[in-house]
Amino acid sequence: MSVAERAVFFPAAGETLFGVFAPAERPRTADLAVVVLPEAIPAGMRGENAVMVHLARAVADAGYASFRLDYHGTGESPGPLPVVLRDHPFLDDVDGAIEWLRAQGYRRFVLAGSCFGAHTALLAVPGRPHVHGVALLSCLIAGGHDRASQPVLASVAEAGERGVEVLFCFGRGDPNHVEFEAARPLGLDPLLAAPTIDVEVLDGPLHSFVDADLQPRVIDMVVRWLARAVDGRRTLAPVTESWTSS
Repeated sequence: MSVAERAVFFPAAGETLFGVFAPAERPRTADLAVVVLPEAIPAGMRGENAVMVHLARAVADAGYASFRLDYHGTGESPGPLPVVLRDHPFLDDVDGAIEWLRAQGYRRFVLAGSCFGAHTALLAVPGRPHVHGVALLSCLIAGGHDRASQPVLASVAEAGERGVEVLFCFGRGDPNHVEFEAARPLGLDPLLAAPTIDVEVLDGPLHSFVDADLQPRVIDMVVRWLARAVDGRRTLAPVTESWTSS
């Protein structure tokens, strides 16, 4: 980590939440910031094996300002421990982080999350034109009967229509990957054909990052995707050089 991190407190829906901001020392683009969303666990922004901390720092080292946060009631953010439901992503927390970053001069945003964090990132796409990309690691998809939930379908559809860059990444055979594959023929597959949507499947368990050896590959993949897709340079090498693609 070559840049200085700064602890901040920011308002979100009547609460005061905790985050860590890492400006890019040599920014590739001055107006873009990446918000890193953890799984919904009491440990907060660290995630399993501190993977979300490593991801946020790698993003900043690569030239993109990053902001990682503790959801309300988790980690260093005050309040009661939240009830985690698929139908209630923590969008207020995301909006609070974005508003703090907007006050620092950032105007375009990428959301990167794991599991529930990825689900929250995806469902933040509709109605937020300032969200230009989402990196979704082991994203929750299903809404019942093997189908993707209607909010997920609506979010993927809007992302494709609006040209939002989307990276889905799963570990082959993980529960969320099984949900994703089951949902594809039931309305999801046509939406995934949009040119700005990428799907990557890695050999190994990605959910909860129980395989520490997989972490650097995932982090490298997200950073390369940022440069190739979101930063407008899709002529770079595909992100699938060192892993398998679906």
